[in-house]
Amino acid sequence: IEQDIQNYETNREYLPEVLTSQLSIVLAYGLIDIKQIVTQLLEAYEEDEHNIEQFIRELMFREFYYVLMTLYPHTAHEAFNEKYRDIQWSYNKNNFKRWCEGQTGFPIVDAAMSELNQTGFMHNRMRMVVYQFLTKDLFIDWTWGEDYFRRRLIDFDSESNVHGWQWSASTGTDAAPYFRMFNPSRQSERFDKDALYIKTYIPQLNDVTAKYLHEPFKHEEALEQEEIKLGQDYPKPLVDHKEARAHVMSVFK
Repeated sequence: IEQDIQNYETNREYLPEVLTSQLSIVLAYGLIDIKQIVTQLLEAYEEDEHNIEQFIRELMFREFYYVLMTLYPHTAHEAFNEKYRDIQWSYNKNNFKRWCEGQTGFPIVDAAMSELNQTGFMHNRMRMVVYQFLTKDLFIDWTWGEDYFRRRLIDFDSESNVHGWQWSASTGTDAAPYFRMFNPSRQSERFDKDALYIKTYIPQLNDVTAKYLHEPFKHEEALEQEEIKLGQDYPKPLVDHKEARAHVMSVFK
């Protein structure tokens, strides 16, 4: 409330610095009640509620997921959307291991997984990016990713974790439609233009020109000039995004 909450809607997408509320940990452990948060926000911004609308919307999504898990407990391990329950996901253990270790060859994805592995936390924008990379680009069962996050997150909350994953996998309620598939390179350009987030968690890329780090596989020669050899100093991409998108389109259709 006292730290610039009125700018939450724009600040919440900024990756290099944590500008979100950081309340997920205390909410997950029941150290503060959501009604207390909402009440104090409404009292503080009684005459200017539009400034806190986005923040309250995010809190309500959390409550919505609690309702879903109460009414549909099977969604903890099964797609909410019945027509997607028989999708033949990939169970490629090597690709999954590379994703877990932050070795996919997509710096923005690898930085996020390194953040998770090092700190037990991950920026919400990046949770959506890595969820979609696993379930769409690698086409691996969302339950594998949900279980990995369950074991890693210090703000683990089953309801939000399960339905966050189902949203990205396009199997949940009000989910991202399968044809709106995140391009990790575009997400990198949009939310980490100067590659500050990437360089924070992938230190071997610290001295590399930022514009080469959104799609390093397109700048192999330039990277070699900066002493980074793909496949040696940093992984080559695990998948071709365009080919992965075509596969997703065909399976979901």
